[in-house]
Amino acid sequence: MPSLPPSNHPEPGNRETNDLGEAQMSKSERSPDIGDIGDDNSDKAASLISYTERVESYSGPLPNPAMLRDYEELYPKATELLFAQFFKVTEHNMLLESKERKFITSHLIKRESSAGRER
Repeated sequence: MPSLPPSNHPEPGNRETNDLGEAQMSKSERSPDIGDIGDDNSDKAASLISYTERVESYSGPLPNPAMLRDYEELYPKATELLFAQFFKVTEHNMLLESKERKFITSHLIKRESSAGRER
């Protein structure tokens, strides 16, 4: 990929100022607009509009190992706390599901036995 020509940026002290004393960029300081490049130099145009994007995606009840390491750097023992909370929530959910199954089963048995008596 060809490199862009060297910048013609003046030293900061040589910039013009507006009425409020704020530094103004001259036309030579600004990055060229795509229209300023022209069709004959498409490599320069492509280099100005190219970029790199990194997207990560993860799904699950716990962060992936790389994220866990990052959490651990920010907050020591984070991994231990996250796993403890995960196991606590999992145990709680399993208990609720068990109670729900027992409740449904007992009501089905009652319904069947009362239906049998009516016959």
